[in-house]
Amino acid sequence: MRGLLALGLLLGWLPGARAQVTQEVFGPNRIQYRRFQWQIYGTTNFNVYHYAGGQEVARNAAELAEKELRRVSSLIGYYPYAKTTLILYNSVADLRQSNIGLDDAHYQTGGETALSKNRIELAFDGRQPQFRRDLSYRLTRLLLQDMLYGGSLKDQLRSTYLLQLPPWFVDGAAAYVAEGWSHEMDDFIRSEVRRTPQRKLETILTRNPRLAGQSIWNYVAERYGYTSLQNVLNLTRITRDEEIGFASSLNVPPRQFMRAWFTYYFQQNDRPPVPYAEVDDAQRLRPKNRRGLLFTEPVLSPDGQTLAYVENDRGTYRVRVRSVATGKERQLLRGGFKTPDQQLDVRMPLLAWRTATQLAIAEMRRGRVELRLKSLSGKRADEEGILTRFKLAVGLAKGSGALAGFEQVLDMSYSADGKQLALSAVRGGQSDIYVLRAGQRAAQAVTSDAYDDLHPVFLPDGSLVFSSNRSASDSLGTDKGTFARAVDNFDLFRATLGADGATGGTRFRTLTSGIANETRPRAAAPGQVVYLSEESGIRSVWRLDLVTGQRQALTGFGEAIKTFDLHPTTGHLAFVFAEQGREYVALYPSYPPPAGLTLSRTVRQETLEDRAARAAASKTPAPVAQPVKPAAPTPAAPPADSAAKKAPTTAGAPAPINTDDYQFDAEPPKPRVRRRTPVTAFTPPPPPTSAIAGPVPYDIRFGTTDVVTSLYADPLLGTGLVGEVRMADVLENHRIRAGAFTLTDFRTNHVYGEYSYLGRRYDLKANYLKSTYLLGSEAGNLFRISRHSVTGSFIYPLTHSLSVRLSPTVVATRLTIVNQFTLPDQTTNFAGGTAEAVYDNSIITGLNQMEGTRMKLGYLKLQAFGQPQENFSKLYFDGRHYQKIYRGLVWATRVSAGAFLGAAPKQFILGGVDNWVFNSRQDEELRFSAVPADLFYQQFVLPMRGFVFGARTGPRHLLLNTELRWPIVQFLAGNAQISSGFFRNLQLTAFFDAGSAYSGANPFTTDNSFNTQTVINRPFTARVINFRNPFLYGYGAGARTTLLGFYLKYDLGWGIQDGVELRPVHHWSLGYDF
Repeated sequence: MRGLLALGLLLGWLPGARAQVTQEVFGPNRIQYRRFQWQIYGTTNFNVYHYAGGQEVARNAAELAEKELRRVSSLIGYYPYAKTTLILYNSVADLRQSNIGLDDAHYQTGGETALSKNRIELAFDGRQPQFRRDLSYRLTRLLLQDMLYGGSLKDQLRSTYLLQLPPWFVDGAAAYVAEGWSHEMDDFIRSEVRRTPQRKLETILTRNPRLAGQSIWNYVAERYGYTSLQNVLNLTRITRDEEIGFASSLNVPPRQFMRAWFTYYFQQNDRPPVPYAEVDDAQRLRPKNRRGLLFTEPVLSPDGQTLAYVENDRGTYRVRVRSVATGKERQLLRGGFKTPDQQLDVRMPLLAWRTATQLAIAEMRRGRVELRLKSLSGKRADEEGILTRFKLAVGLAKGSGALAGFEQVLDMSYSADGKQLALSAVRGGQSDIYVLRAGQRAAQAVTSDAYDDLHPVFLPDGSLVFSSNRSASDSLGTDKGTFARAVDNFDLFRATLGADGATGGTRFRTLTSGIANETRPRAAAPGQVVYLSEESGIRSVWRLDLVTGQRQALTGFGEAIKTFDLHPTTGHLAFVFAEQGREYVALYPSYPPPAGLTLSRTVRQETLEDRAARAAASKTPAPVAQPVKPAAPTPAAPPADSAAKKAPTTAGAPAPINTDDYQFDAEPPKPRVRRRTPVTAFTPPPPPTSAIAGPVPYDIRFGTTDVVTSLYADPLLGTGLVGEVRMADVLENHRIRAGAFTLTDFRTNHVYGEYSYLGRRYDLKANYLKSTYLLGSEAGNLFRISRHSVTGSFIYPLTHSLSVRLSPTVVATRLTIVNQFTLPDQTTNFAGGTAEAVYDNSIITGLNQMEGTRMKLGYLKLQAFGQPQENFSKLYFDGRHYQKIYRGLVWATRVSAGAFLGAAPKQFILGGVDNWVFNSRQDEELRFSAVPADLFYQQFVLPMRGFVFGARTGPRHLLLNTELRWPIVQFLAGNAQISSGFFRNLQLTAFFDAGSAYSGANPFTTDNSFNTQTVINRPFTARVINFRNPFLYGYGAGARTTLLGFYLKYDLGWGIQDGVELRPVHHWSLGYDF
């Protein structure tokens, strides 16, 4: 085949031929630890997918989804046109194994349209009321997205460019329709209005868009009536502007509306009868939380000298222990992985002290719950290094499998002697209390019913106290409950076990009963427990005397306490709270509870109690509509989860009501003028009459998921059109990708197709690529150069960040001289493959914004059949790190190196940028022979700004890129909303590049093609060696933003060659940076 080099000399070079760019493929891993055998229940409007252990949850979800669809569609005035797919997982850990949404083929230049998918993924987290709220929220959000952005491809394309709604609009509306005036929203907005000046309202909307938006929609419903929601939504879709939607529907200018919203909540929380206490800044373990860390599990050791807690950073968690006396803190364990694009189970890991120096940790590893004991003895005892963490991640080291039989573990605590472990765990779709005793391999069940039994703790006498939404009158535990009766009303219960701790004769006693939730009990002084109560509307610590039944508030902070621990002897109090959307851990040594503390009730709590009192006085059941689910403006059947309320424990006391199924009065709690809008004419379809069908086994059916229509400036062929279609089954385990890149003559093109199977621990792929180039030569000949390749890939993830990849391939190349009929075609066939090790823990934080590290080390080998002189190989490395400096400012650095080896090494081409639209090249450096493999496997080394294509060539290369990426408008605007996509995504960059393409052992050797030149002046030939600097340097600045769906880049670079600064080069290109 090397004879074609002479053929090229005779027939003319190919000055238009240029090398192609290799886009490196990285990506974190989603590991499938289990194979789920999916089955499907069918209803009129839903297909509900589930697997073993989730049958009962799936049936309950199917019934609830039908009822919620009718209620929500009545409220928003929209009904879907197609069935919705509901995919249920038994736990968040199972959901995190899903391949749905894993985008391994994101097109870098834009022009990508994700087709509407009527699909909801939902995990059962062990609590029935929370599951109902999650399902209602996700269903409402799906309907709103479909309503506002349209279900057809035409509507989606139009809305993509014309309708850009702020996050709080849709998320907040969905949260309000699903939950109404929720406790979480009330806590958030109270903290915000107390600390945020009215001139900075935008900061509230960006700290937590969902809760802020929920408070806005709650204000609209309370001030203007429920039907105003439907009017605002419809006008927003018509006008494609949310400000016009609000202003036209409510007849209030946008700025005035926002001020009124702020004032509404400020007046509710300003100057309560009993002032709120403030958390002392000196008692916070960290004064600031700029990274948005989440904190859980503050637990004090039995001797009260050590505090342990969990810190979670978007999925990566650390267990920290802190000396109460000295404040010294160290990391005991690290685990997890960052996945901001997936739901996080922030409750894990769980902590429980067995002794004063031994901490039990329950964490999710490799798809199952593992229990580990960590010793605190010694200066650095049990602190884990990188090697230990790697062994745990790949399964070379394991924890105890005593908890492996549970789908989830929600809470745990040890008895005083450390011989019994009380658990709240999920099995078969229901959460129950279990006791695991020392020496036993299996835990014994204390409860077994449909109610949610949480937070068990041992008392000194061996009995258990836990929180539950079970019936208060069931002392024997014979009431098995139902999904509908497991309401959002938790009280405290005491379970007295049978003789010798046996669970068979367990008896239950109700300790608290009311409309407020009482949760997270802790053993206190003898005969007392402390717990969290929402009696005042703000979750606070209370104390209960088990003998007299008297209750007393111990804290009166203005922020709700999420979780806590109070040591019974030392009085140390540790708790987690949220302030302005950020979580903090506070530690009060020897906390002195205020004497005779009384708490003011919030407006929301007063409304709840007033409604409960009127319901008891009229001796009628409480209304079925709720703040958790606002009533529809048209008559509708009551929700299925409207349950009978618990009977009051004291004669004449207000009857407790179901706060999970409740509606506020039409009038607000404070007198004010309320203007109602007329009910719209929308009428939902009649309720379904068909029963739940199935289950039937899951079968694979493909549907189109994405369509790409774009431009691409190929360095080899020039600018052309790209079209691509992607298809997948419902679970996205099976994927098909097919497309083409072509020039306007349609004779020069790439055509490709790929099938991927991602349903196992390992991934399998099969790829076909056909490339045809029609190129002219200087001698006037027309060449058709083609390649057909078939590649298989085997990808095995060692951890969520590290994987190995093997890709065998077969390639056939052909050269045809179209206008020389007497010359035969020249063919070369190759076989070989690629082996790679890939590390990627990076996360996407915005458009063209990342954090983390990516690395790849690979080796390519291709052997030519019967032509050993054409064999070649390539060794390459690519490492990238993205370091966040401040807010959106990121410092990105990349180092790459490569070497072609073998009998026919190819060339690296240095200079220019990828996808350079109006490009330039160094013609004398880009003159190739007509060898197909030379054209197809040459590689551009990019970016090297300040230079044109071909500034350096050689079989080896080194390249360094470093740049600052500054989203200037976002940075300067702070928390203010930016409606324009052009300005919101505008970035400025400052860069420095350094690289070389060379031959020889290193860039400075004399056999470097750049340093050694051959001068021919017949009949003499001279060899000249120049010791010049082989490296090129480039520096400059640029800008990036989006326009009409494309990501545009402009760089102005100055090159430095051999110590001389060159004229600046303008680089206009498409696509994201490295």
